[in-house]
Amino acid sequence: MSRGAHIVLLVLFFLSGACTLVYQVVWVRMLVLVFGTGAFAVSTVLAAFMAGLALGSFYFGRLADKSKNNLRLYAFLELGIAAFALTFPLILSGLDEIHTWLYLQLEATPYVFAFMRFPLCFLVLLIPTTLMGGTLPILIRFATRHMSQVGWNVGTLYAANTFGAACGVGIAAYLIIEYLGISGTTTVAVIGNVLIAIFSLAWYRRLSDSAEPYRASSGKRNNAEQKNPPALPNWLVQLTLLVFCASGFTALGYEVLWTRVLTMILGLSTAQSLSIILIAFLFGLALGGAIASRFVGRWSDLLIAFGAIEILLGLFGHISIGAFGVSTHFIPYLSTLTSWTGYLFATAILVFSIALIPTCLMGLLFPLVGQLNATNLKTLGTKIGKVYAVNSLGSIAGAFGAGFLLIPLLGTERSVQVLAWTNIALGAVLLLVHPNASIRFKLPAIGLPVGAVLLLTWAMPSNLFIALFTNTEKDSELVYYREGTAGTVTVHQMSHGNRILKVNGMGEVPTDHASIKIFRLLGNLPMILHSDPRQVLVIAFGGGITLNSVLLHQPERVDCVEVVPGVVEAADFFARYNNYVFNRVGTDHLRLIHGDGRNHVMRTPERYDIIIADATHPGTADSWVLYTEEFYQLCRQRLKTEGFIAQWIPLHGLAVADYEMLLRTFRAVFPHATLWLTDKYSIVLGANQPQHIDFELLAQRLSAAALQESLQEVDLADPVSFAGTLALDERAFAGYAGSGPLNTDDRPYISFTDRRRRDTGAGLPALSSLLPHLVVEANESLFDMDGGKKQSIERRFRSRKYSIQGAVSLLNDKTGDAIWHYRQARKTDPAERMALRALRRLERAD
Repeated sequence: MSRGAHIVLLVLFFLSGACTLVYQVVWVRMLVLVFGTGAFAVSTVLAAFMAGLALGSFYFGRLADKSKNNLRLYAFLELGIAAFALTFPLILSGLDEIHTWLYLQLEATPYVFAFMRFPLCFLVLLIPTTLMGGTLPILIRFATRHMSQVGWNVGTLYAANTFGAACGVGIAAYLIIEYLGISGTTTVAVIGNVLIAIFSLAWYRRLSDSAEPYRASSGKRNNAEQKNPPALPNWLVQLTLLVFCASGFTALGYEVLWTRVLTMILGLSTAQSLSIILIAFLFGLALGGAIASRFVGRWSDLLIAFGAIEILLGLFGHISIGAFGVSTHFIPYLSTLTSWTGYLFATAILVFSIALIPTCLMGLLFPLVGQLNATNLKTLGTKIGKVYAVNSLGSIAGAFGAGFLLIPLLGTERSVQVLAWTNIALGAVLLLVHPNASIRFKLPAIGLPVGAVLLLTWAMPSNLFIALFTNTEKDSELVYYREGTAGTVTVHQMSHGNRILKVNGMGEVPTDHASIKIFRLLGNLPMILHSDPRQVLVIAFGGGITLNSVLLHQPERVDCVEVVPGVVEAADFFARYNNYVFNRVGTDHLRLIHGDGRNHVMRTPERYDIIIADATHPGTADSWVLYTEEFYQLCRQRLKTEGFIAQWIPLHGLAVADYEMLLRTFRAVFPHATLWLTDKYSIVLGANQPQHIDFELLAQRLSAAALQESLQEVDLADPVSFAGTLALDERAFAGYAGSGPLNTDDRPYISFTDRRRRDTGAGLPALSSLLPHLVVEANESLFDMDGGKKQSIERRFRSRKYSIQGAVSLLNDKTGDAIWHYRQARKTDPAERMALRALRRLERAD
């Protein structure tokens, strides 16, 4: 094949790889809405995707050897992928009904229900992923006219496709999903597939006629002039396939483990930041494939090269443990970067520096093993398809094995060590069974790397990862550490006495006064305002503080859905605040459901008086599904007529436009919405009918002894203080939210807010934007009270506004202005304690 024809194929396959990963990103997002965002659900989707690729490469590899028009066949595969992508939303709607039926039948046996997800997901993805998996062996068979070209063609096509895949992830994560949405992104990928198919059909005769192999200069590719190495015995060829399968296991295992560690130490939590890891991994694989294409035909002994690469992989697997430790020295530098682009670039450099060499070594293997197994041009497609299939099957096992077996049983650090020793063992086996290598070569080739690894293990401190995770919170002691499938849960004891619970390095449950206040307000607000709350749903266990507040009202039944089981075990460290709520799990009144909150709302036939959503930040990769219009519609369907929904909405980490969009999206489903505010956090409260506060009933309910004990600690025990947290009544809420885009499943704007988060860490922009809209008068349509109570609550509203202005001044480093505003708050209403606490803190600071 001529040089120009080969370049055309590389461009086509580059674009095909980009489209494939765009589909993967999009379909995973769509399928987690059906299956949930839990670790098992996400792994099931990815495993089903890879299983289809394995099946496609195996089947179409055989077909490629029989076909006389492989480029036309390739074009039809691309058209088939495009056709399926257009029908995918319709298929998904049918799957949704089947999944709901299974949920209702198997709710009592969650593990059986989780297992049934795989065949469902596999059937849905079977057609497109099988077609995708068939593209590589078909193009390799088409491009290869001489056996001496196998390594070159396998390496270059694999590299082009994987480079395209890395670009596809970047395009999807940083560009088209944000601006075009899920459906628009799908359309772009479909157009890409169609254009690839049209070009292939138009050029297949011209490319097919380019039968003369291209011969480069001696300094470049000259594989066509190389002599094939002697054929290996059949048993040894089969062994290379088994080793390559096991190598696929370790490769995906590394990806899972490295992602967990990088997420913890770098604080990567959003879809865009996490994409850096996948891009780095794919880039390394592609680079390795490109390097192999130049050299694999020149290596005189591919079996020794295979074994050496496996041993080097094991060595660099161990080195990666120390590399993570060194990387923490650069984290303070990352925190100083104010530019989102600069932060992204610096983070990418750090991730690439750790992952590039080992992933590049992984990328060398596919062309090498393909060359080892391909002995006859007539069966080339079959052999390449088989090589790709066994590696994909190993990858599936690695994705599941690392997350569901190694991490829970061994922890992340030891799991990396196990994978590294596995690579060394695989390499040692290949060298030991080599029929021609001498013992004098084998012993040092194996012994020296093993000795280096043992020395490296001895030199590195034990439990290095635990030390790294401890350092994610300054001036703290790690008092709880649990690695599980769903996430790594840690509890840090701060030097000033507070504690914080983290999941995968992200703070979830701090115990400072403002956080405890919002947790208890979230649990009590809808329970107090509802006339008779009996059935309650709480999404997220967290530290159990909100859940305990709900139970203080003695409802008939509370369902609590938690996606990370480890946080329930850590609740003992927050017993002072949650009143040992974990001891009541499993009683008649409290049912704990391990799973995804949205999935439960979507599947359960139950209807609730109260739904409380205490999810993590809406910008994180797994919580955006709890802040879309479709989620709120599901909640509305599960609420009874007089029901309430309450949801925590952060002020920090959100630009004003994004905060307004979240409120606007909530109000689009619950027009009777109000906003409740402390100095750091906010709560949206929605209902199916106009909200109404009976002041006398509020006072009566707050007088309960259990509530008094809990709410006095956070200055909410009297009706004026409790009702004084109202920030926006229904009219003000509508005026603040305004009109504009909504956050939806198809247009998940909130997932792509990274670049707009500059200077939003403490919530200053959102808090400042609320100031002009804060209520200062008691709306008669909302409050039922006498004149005296009305004056008290309006005085509190005016005082609270001064306090919020004081908080804004503090965030702007204007301490003098803050003190003046806090003193005005105290002057307006001496009983307003937010200002009192702030003034005491400022006095202690002086």
